[in-house]
Amino acid sequence: MSSERPLPASLLRHRGLLDFIRTLLIAKTMTQNKHVSSFGDARWIWPSSLGRPVNHTLEFRQTVVCGPGAGADARLFIAADTVYAIWINGEFIDSGRCPDVPPERTFDAIPVGAALKRGRNEVVVGLYVQGVGSFQHLPGDPGLIFAIRGRGVAAFSGLGTSWRTSANYRAGEMPRISSQLGFSFEYDASRDPGPWRKIGAKDLGPYAAAMSLAPRPIARTAIGEPVDVRIVAQGLLGPAGDDYQASPSRAMQHDPMAARTFDKIFVAPAAPELPSEDGLAVKAGALAEDGFYMVVDLGREEAGFATFDFEADAGTVVDIGHGEHLNDLRVRAFVGNRNFASRYICREGRQTFTHIYRRMAGRYLQLNVRNAKTRFTLHYAGLLPALYPVVESGAFAASDRVLDAIHSTAVRTLRLCMHEHYEDCPWREQAMYANDSRNQALAGYYAFGEGAFPAAALTLLGKGLKPDGWLEMCMPASIAITIPSFTFAWILAVGDHWMHRGDRAFAKRALPIVRAVIEARERELLDGLLPCPPGQRYWQFYDWAPGLEGHERIQPGEVRYDAPLNLFFAMALRAGATVAAACGSRGEAARWNALADSVARLVHRKYWVPVAKAYHTYAGDRAPEHICELTQALALLSGAVPAALRDMLRQRLVEPTSWVETTLSQSLYKYESVLGGGDAHSRAVVEAVAAEWGAMLRKGATSFWETRLGGEDFDGGGSQCHGWSATPAYLFGAYVLGVRPLEPGFAAFRVEPLDSGQESASGTVPTPHGPIAVAWRRTARGYEGTVTHPAACRCETTANFKRIATKAIG
Repeated sequence: MSSERPLPASLLRHRGLLDFIRTLLIAKTMTQNKHVSSFGDARWIWPSSLGRPVNHTLEFRQTVVCGPGAGADARLFIAADTVYAIWINGEFIDSGRCPDVPPERTFDAIPVGAALKRGRNEVVVGLYVQGVGSFQHLPGDPGLIFAIRGRGVAAFSGLGTSWRTSANYRAGEMPRISSQLGFSFEYDASRDPGPWRKIGAKDLGPYAAAMSLAPRPIARTAIGEPVDVRIVAQGLLGPAGDDYQASPSRAMQHDPMAARTFDKIFVAPAAPELPSEDGLAVKAGALAEDGFYMVVDLGREEAGFATFDFEADAGTVVDIGHGEHLNDLRVRAFVGNRNFASRYICREGRQTFTHIYRRMAGRYLQLNVRNAKTRFTLHYAGLLPALYPVVESGAFAASDRVLDAIHSTAVRTLRLCMHEHYEDCPWREQAMYANDSRNQALAGYYAFGEGAFPAAALTLLGKGLKPDGWLEMCMPASIAITIPSFTFAWILAVGDHWMHRGDRAFAKRALPIVRAVIEARERELLDGLLPCPPGQRYWQFYDWAPGLEGHERIQPGEVRYDAPLNLFFAMALRAGATVAAACGSRGEAARWNALADSVARLVHRKYWVPVAKAYHTYAGDRAPEHICELTQALALLSGAVPAALRDMLRQRLVEPTSWVETTLSQSLYKYESVLGGGDAHSRAVVEAVAAEWGAMLRKGATSFWETRLGGEDFDGGGSQCHGWSATPAYLFGAYVLGVRPLEPGFAAFRVEPLDSGQESASGTVPTPHGPIAVAWRRTARGYEGTVTHPAACRCETTANFKRIATKAIG
């Protein structure tokens, strides 16, 4: 564990913070161990002969005997590093990835009674061990622990368990999907799986009682039925290039392809929807060539597990690429050293295969098939969709159907980026960043109203607190760099959760981490402002916009003050004060609010340029001259802008200027800063959202992109499904429909639609007390409408909203 290594001298001054973290971990362990009784006599098992491998897949087998009437209520309890999958009597039951922060372990409790039969049952647990860190995985001791328990049934991992290494999956180093993700895969179905071996005494780890175990705080990802797909392109492959053996992704990107009509490749005259029991047989002429390819359209962006069903000769090689577009007239399988392709080697006959150990995402799959000698019939190639099982209990509809389409696509985008935790994107990284998560949580409060998922995600991010008082850039991960402003975004998200969910227990869990961050920053203040932390570890990123990407690090000895960092700090202080007050720490709340006021005043003095009528972005050593929309927006939101300047600054934010524009990632701050001025410029904001997000829809988007350039940004590696772009789901509910909380958990709320240019709107906002339903239409006198809300919630409306009917339910 990294916490056991000697600390550098530069970190010794944070010893008090370290002591606090250790105390917190000990307390968590004491509370978590109450769950170990579920595991009984189970032991953590790992074949000691394997050491600590990289990219390794194993299977464990346990026999379970059920007598008459036994096992109907049985559950399988399991914790593992990294991903597990369960089969009982050959039937797939479930799989799971546990977002652990070792030595803490998350466990699942899976109902398995329906799969058990009277007599002997064979339980096989697959285990994939990544063995190295990534942006969503912290490696710990490899292995797993499981127990099957129910009335008349008890089986535990231990000496009665058999194991074998998968002979089918290639093990060890191989191309990584991206620097943020783990490995691609190669599976050879023609290999014999090999003999089973018994777990021995030297393979046993601790009993559950000696471990830190806690149940998964949210539901497991739900795996659905195969999505319907259609072949949209096909053709012949030229001779394999030099990359073919070493890199399927490079080969798929660069090997020559010659398009052919459907009837030149397949026996059938036209492409049917798949899956198909009859299948699509490839013509003998195509089999005689160097190879053939087909591109499968999933119909829209999907996230899930790749699954295939085909008949083939033994030794046929199928390379599988996945991507979000066909801008290259093929799936973009290799870009910027990222590898979006894997390999499957066939056995003889009909075969089905699902790669259950890692999700893929995209709109398209491409299959490049070589070495097919006598036959190849495709029955299916696609995904088993895998999404977090949340209910879309929020709703929104407006007179402009473009807004409706934007809203529904934003909600879809958000769902595609929710699995074990929030993800920035399901295709390229599957990583959770605090800045992205804040946008996603706000959208989710209006789309789903579920509190468990954002609370679990924010809790996981909070576990990334480091000795320097900054959070890890992603969690669960250990990354050499972090983004300071994202730590402040996490505190803002904690405050948002308190306001939208009223979850005091979560606030109390989060407050010690909020306090540790703020106290560390207070010690670093110079002349009342926060200088940028120097060194390679600290990435001063604020937006994917010119001059804000933070490519140059602050060097030791340099002192630079960034307005965005200080404004985020002021906002975080106010959010932290709200959380502290909720937890009864009113003195602390008052002190943090006073410090926020001081930082805001000093920012105005230092960065305001009267002749430019704007705030500069940077000051201090090597500070470039730079003015951007983001700084103006943060200044408004933090309270740094004097009242006399606010309307002017909002006006300039909605009209053309020379300022560096915000991108999709930080547009939330720009739009909320303008909407804070009420009706004055609200229509301009809604029109801007309709234009920006509507442009993606007009280009065929089924989920919203990372940036305006879509897949062509970042040298061809841009994401076309990015959670931070789901913000319209929040903006439309809060400002167009007009429902915003006045007190935590919507105990009191206001219906205040801002001028959006809409003739009417209706929708539902889910709250912890029940749904708030609003419908209004615009008249010459303002807004007329109805409000239905839980009796536990107090409703306020503004003077221009005439309630035709109000109904409190419950």
